[in-house]
Amino acid sequence: MRGLFKHLDSAAVAEQGCYASKFLAQGNFENVGKLGYHNACEALSKSLLKHYKIAGVSSSAIKAMTILAVEPEYRSRMGKLGGCEGTVSAVNTHINEPAIVVQGMRLIATMVIGNANNRTLLGEIDATTTIKNVLHTYSALRDPNTDELAFPDIIQWACTGIYSLAAGSPQNQRRLQDAIPLLTALLGVISAGVGSAVHATSPTYDTILPEAQEALLRISQ
Repeated sequence: MRGLFKHLDSAAVAEQGCYASKFLAQGNFENVGKLGYHNACEALSKSLLKHYKIAGVSSSAIKAMTILAVEPEYRSRMGKLGGCEGTVSAVNTHINEPAIVVQGMRLIATMVIGNANNRTLLGEIDATTTIKNVLHTYSALRDPNTDELAFPDIIQWACTGIYSLAAGSPQNQRRLQDAIPLLTALLGVISAGVGSAVHATSPTYDTILPEAQEALLRISQ
């Protein structure tokens, strides 16, 4: 973390530092605590905000931050130091890269758990539009072998993000109102998929259905 802080302007150091942080944190809760203690929340957030245009930085930083976000204190620290803004910028920049988008959607949804400040901040930096764009882009893509949604995890986390941002925030509810047609159409696709023959061997829609229903309910109130 000291090395990452010392060379924040270097994209190469940021990429390697974020990559190392991801692997140190993955599957090791003790390391999560050590990383947090040594200011990983700050280093990762600042690296992402500065270098979000670089796919390697975005991918590794967002993954590492998602793991760190298990701790409420870390969610607050990352949100205050550019983590929310960096994540939204990364998803906007790399919207056609599913591996980055799915982690970005997951981190946005996670950052607002029990954190009203992050919810407000994400609304103010237009994360609602980012999520709507993701939903619009990926709900149109199909798996050529099954004709099911090609990226169900992205759809699921986008729906989770919608209702998480809308919960307790009339401002975000209003910002998300124009997602109602998207969610309505998506629920139609999901309902058809649940009743399809292929669903018996690929029941991906079961996990998306309640998320999409909750998202629609939250913004329709």
